[in-house]
Amino acid sequence: MLDRMLDRLLFGKEEAVSRRAYGWNLVSSLLFSLQSALFLLIVTRIGGADTAGGFVILYTVAQTLNAVGTWNLREYQVSDLREVFSFPAYYTARWITCLLMMIAAAGYGILRGVDSEGFFVLLCLTGYRLVEDLEDVYHGAVQRAGRFDAVSLAMSLRIGVSSLCFCAAYAVSRSLRWASAALLISCLLCWLLLRRPLCRRFPALRPGLSLVPVPKLLWQGFPIFAGLFLYSYLINAPRYSLDALMPREAQTVFGVLFMPVFSINLLSAFLYRPKLVALTEAWNRGDGPAFRRAVGLQLILVAGITGAIALFGVTLGWRLLEWLYGVSLAKWRGTFGLLLAFGGVTAAAFYLNTLLTVMRRQGFILAGYLLALGVHAGATAPLIRARGIHGAALAYGAIMGALLIFDTLAVGIRMRKKFGGEKGGGDHENPGRHSGL
Repeated sequence: MLDRMLDRLLFGKEEAVSRRAYGWNLVSSLLFSLQSALFLLIVTRIGGADTAGGFVILYTVAQTLNAVGTWNLREYQVSDLREVFSFPAYYTARWITCLLMMIAAAGYGILRGVDSEGFFVLLCLTGYRLVEDLEDVYHGAVQRAGRFDAVSLAMSLRIGVSSLCFCAAYAVSRSLRWASAALLISCLLCWLLLRRPLCRRFPALRPGLSLVPVPKLLWQGFPIFAGLFLYSYLINAPRYSLDALMPREAQTVFGVLFMPVFSINLLSAFLYRPKLVALTEAWNRGDGPAFRRAVGLQLILVAGITGAIALFGVTLGWRLLEWLYGVSLAKWRGTFGLLLAFGGVTAAAFYLNTLLTVMRRQGFILAGYLLALGVHAGATAPLIRARGIHGAALAYGAIMGALLIFDTLAVGIRMRKKFGGEKGGGDHENPGRHSGL
């Protein structure tokens, strides 16, 4: 009976799929965006700024290592319309990358000399990402099959329940150890429960191992993974430098200012992810006008979202953050506005990276992030030493600005080569002749 109830809940009515996809994708994106902000709020209010600063670093490390777990294959899997790789291949590859992620987390804790409580919390937070990444394989296959609404709802339920469990456990125990354990256990139970109706609807999703194609799949996805890993590191690079160069309280202030920045990228993803299959089809058939129209519209929407959020942030948003987190932000109002504007730059660059994945030119993604890494190496530490928290914001903008410029050139050149100057489109290449690099 429970299985039938979950099936009706996740899949609903066939005629409402498109509307449900956008609605639940919005909900899941907002929950994903607000989760870290909610955790920081609860830990800051109950445990204090010093405890929150330590938790932010552990949470950030787990988030960064998540790039290893996902290998950033979701868009690749969804856009694999010719099914070059089977579901068991994606599933087997994900288990391998998730185990590598857990090993990396343990290695970080040992090398950094993290105390026993922090080490346990780090493993729980990384374990939470492991469950999330295994779920992602199923969701990618179901999205490609046309039921993005079902997986968005499942993701919303899982994030909502596990987040509430973390907050309740921390409020009762005042222990990050118990709260992180509650987060992991509740996430695992939700995934096991919500996976059942997906497997029943799509029998091909039943777990299985397929080792032979995995090396090729991981190699095809390596530039995307390396790019995502560098992205996860680079968006948090100012935090790491602040942690090394300034008191822990500065980490908390920057964490509060930086938290809303992710909302722009997540809202951008909310708009384009339901259209990813259609975008891939337009690229594969050489429909230049449709592809250009979709890309142009998305970039205009990113600019509009960024402007609206930045305006709200510098007028009322910073006061709301002050009230929520109990920290003084008046002197950082201009810095907050800059960070929000740079959030739009990040969202645009991330979307262009998705286009490069659809184009099967993943090597450009890695090249762009290597350029951004060079900017970080030369700019972040000097800017923080000179300007403190404001310098960290400027460094973030320089890093993401370099990435956006490179990605814009790469996508523009690729589109010109594919579609040429014809207004009517036309495939000027053999669509099957892609090396993946």
